[in-house]
Amino acid sequence: NLPNNDGTPSVEINGVSYNSIESAIEDIEDGVATVIELSKNIVVESPIVIPAGKVVTIDLKGYSLAVADAEVSRATNVTTYAINNHGTLTLKNGEVYARGIYNGYNPEGEPVATAKLTIENGTYNALGTNGGACVFNYGEVVINNGTFTSIGGYSLNTQAGSKMTINNATVTGGIYSEGELTINNGKIKTNRGGYTHAIYHAGETLTIYAGEFEGNGNEVINANSSKALIYGGTFNLFNVTMRKLGIEFTFVTPDCTEEELNAAFKPNTKAVFGETIANPALTVLDIEKFAQAAHSHGVPLIVDNTFATPVNCR
Repeated sequence: NLPNNDGTPSVEINGVSYNSIESAIEDIEDGVATVIELSKNIVVESPIVIPAGKVVTIDLKGYSLAVADAEVSRATNVTTYAINNHGTLTLKNGEVYARGIYNGYNPEGEPVATAKLTIENGTYNALGTNGGACVFNYGEVVINNGTFTSIGGYSLNTQAGSKMTINNATVTGGIYSEGELTINNGKIKTNRGGYTHAIYHAGETLTIYAGEFEGNGNEVINANSSKALIYGGTFNLFNVTMRKLGIEFTFVTPDCTEEELNAAFKPNTKAVFGETIANPALTVLDIEKFAQAAHSHGVPLIVDNTFATPVNCR
């Protein structure tokens, strides 16, 4: 049970008390890095706006920041975001209960691409049952640590033209990306029936260095039935790494019949993949057969032509 604001001081800046985060922000000069510390749990009626030019760290000091409609029930369709950052914001050491946190959202025009949000640690709960996200990003987000949970949408959402870097995090609810996403480490899984991907990336760049992933997503048919018939690095990518992202693969032999090939397609098959000349098996792919099957099911044929090169495959 989170207490309502009672008019008593709730935050401090260098020992000076303020009744709200908003009133504290008004006293901060542009470009001057300032730390706001909570002294109790806070409930807000509308998003706290961090204006462009402000450089703010909000240290929750173990307290919680919640929106009013999250106070009634943490399982209702919460509609209010806790913060809308247009400046430079760092969050740490507490809990947030809201539809989420906006970074760079502008309801009146173009997103604020210069908005930068850094999350050092803490617990972030997106309670909207219809599309809330712990962090909804239009600018730049760096997550150094933290726990992120969503009950109705992807836990982290980064939009086109934005950038998100995850150095370490526990994400339950998955990640949606249309921008530039880099994952250096973390545990990422889905927890909802309708969103089966640990990561759904439809954007510019996805880079994963390490992490643990759990999800159930789409299907790709591979035109090689074993590691011996496909390049080893590709096999490990398909059979290990991408399975952890919720993308499954069905393997068939290059010399399979048309009936066997068509039987391998599933309702969620998104592509067919093959190597022109398999490495190291040297089997040659019947490109026409696999292309016809792929196109008849409405999906593309992806061909790795590294071994043959365009000189030997025309």
